[in-house]
Amino acid sequence: MQDSNQHHDAHKVDPGKPRNGYEWLSTIAIFFLLLLTLIIGTGEMIHGQLLCVGEQIYGDPDTGIQYSFLRADP
Repeated sequence: MQDSNQHHDAHKVDPGKPRNGYEWLSTIAIFFLLLLTLIIGTGEMIHGQLLCVGEQIYGDPDTGIQYSFLRADP
């Protein structure tokens, strides 16, 4: 009985490891898509924070001039 269990254990495939090139390729593609999503989301958040900083530095609430208007063509 133990011999048959050892025989089955020898042919078990680790479900966490890709088995062929197609699985590696799809794994790498999904990894890069997730990484790109993370980078884009972080970039958007940083852009928003920089706009707030620009508004605080260059905006003037007394005259009503906003930082975004300073970027417009005259």
